[in-house]
Amino acid sequence: MTPKRGALLFPLLGLISPMPAVAQDAAAERTELVVPALQRSHPSAARFARISDFDIPQDAKDEGHNGSVTWTAEIGADGKLVDLVLKRSSNSAAIDEAGRQRAAGASYFPATDRDGSKVSGTVDVRLEYARWDKDSPGGGIDTYLCSDLNREAGWFATANAGTTKIFALENFFVSLPSLAAMEQGTIWSRAEREASKKMRGKEWKNLLRACGKRPDALMLDMVKEREFYRMVVQSF
Repeated sequence: MTPKRGALLFPLLGLISPMPAVAQDAAAERTELVVPALQRSHPSAARFARISDFDIPQDAKDEGHNGSVTWTAEIGADGKLVDLVLKRSSNSAAIDEAGRQRAAGASYFPATDRDGSKVSGTVDVRLEYARWDKDSPGGGIDTYLCSDLNREAGWFATANAGTTKIFALENFFVSLPSLAAMEQGTIWSRAEREASKKMRGKEWKNLLRACGKRPDALMLDMVKEREFYRMVVQSF
């Protein structure tokens, strides 16, 4: 019969002589020197508790507002919010203000220094709203209609004209072939990526036109790589 784990260990422990008193004292001295050093080597940044179900006013939803806003929160050593500064706007006053209100009511944790003492610090609070976003109360990509797509894509294009921002669902759609190649262990050259991007850009415009003719259809039903696209969207 195979002995149980530890059955052979206890007899062996009995053969080991106790550590001499002098050695024990020396070990204790070394311990006292090492532990404080370890405690001093782990400072931490300020943090905030996760914010879910970020919402915006209904009139902004009806217009198709979508995007992310980032507020920088200054946190005191007592863990209380001191100030909020807008770091990156969503180009939607409704989203920016809703984000400020949620950030103002969030729970924060102060930073610590090398000694573990609580100190003041800052943390970026990023909040995003989109009808397709699983963390927004809009229903997520599984219930996202063609009418939702055209409304949100149209608003985004207008609100972000002249910037380098890309509508998230378009970015996911255009990136699908290169993401699929990466999953298979293939890394494309820059020329291959550019060619795919150009082709997929045309397919995206075709998708918008097709959705314009079928506003009550689910967007996912209009995408040929339906399940892969759904997985990519829900992973962000």
